[in-house]
Amino acid sequence: MNSCKITLFFLILAVTAPLFAHETGASNTPSGITETIDENIPDSVRNNRYFLESLRYANLARLALAEGGYDDVEEYSAEAVKWAERSDAYVRAFLESRKPGLPAQYPVRTWKEERDCLWNIAGKPWVYNNPRRWRILYDANKDKLPDLKNPNWLEPGIVLDIPSIKGESRRGMWSETKKYETFK
Repeated sequence: MNSCKITLFFLILAVTAPLFAHETGASNTPSGITETIDENIPDSVRNNRYFLESLRYANLARLALAEGGYDDVEEYSAEAVKWAERSDAYVRAFLESRKPGLPAQYPVRTWKEERDCLWNIAGKPWVYNNPRRWRILYDANKDKLPDLKNPNWLEPGIVLDIPSIKGESRRGMWSETKKYETFK
């Protein structure tokens, strides 16, 4: 029975130590490594309801361990892990929503300065990264073009829609000041 108690004790430590290190602000990363992701996560997201519930179950597991309720320790530890995993998914979704993504619209600029045409726009890394996909832009913006029979004719100031073709997240107007990921 002693080996069972020891196993459960280490199970509780393994499950709850990271949770309580997070609660107290301690880090379980090796020295010299900084967690820059935490700086970008507001407390309201980091200490979400799933995380708080995982702490509650971890505390219940510690109390059960102190009282010798080893079956309860196992049950509470498993629940703490489940809630902690939900918290991780919640935080990952939050961080994913804050990525700049890809622009959904592009204001046509001049040919003389920017060489804007459907071929060149489709070839931009944050549009389709392939100039041969110009027809997608053409089909999505036919109603905005001055001459349907001439896809090379673009007027500066026309705002082209950039449709998603692979389920990629596109939102907002392209801005020269923003850095965008590359379309893959």
